[in-house]
Amino acid sequence: MQKSLVLFPVRIALLSAAAFTAFAWQPASAADSVCKGLAQADCEGNAQCRWQAALTRKDGVQVSAHCRKGTKRMRLLLMQLRQLLRQRMHQLRQPLQHQCAAALVAAAASDD
Repeated sequence: MQKSLVLFPVRIALLSAAAFTAFAWQPASAADSVCKGLAQADCEGNAQCRWQAALTRKDGVQVSAHCRKGTKRMRLLLMQLRQLLRQRMHQLRQPLQHQCAAALVAAAASDD
């Protein structure tokens, strides 16, 4: 009986450590699987991924083509490109809005 009382805290500590380890690994494996297994068209359509062409390593092993998670530099460039596109779209919209407003004012004036 005394032996089981001593082992009880040890069991709790071991089970807690095992549960913590299992939950700690789960998000990392989920983050890696964003691009894993995607077809080439899907991979190229996803901004977070890039398509790695088939290659032969120096040791002669052939690696088949597959989808990979993009590099930090690629993600940074995509983010900058999105910002530039938003700015350009905003610049294009402003004159159009003024032209539409002027056309509406002119149409309202001609109706009177």
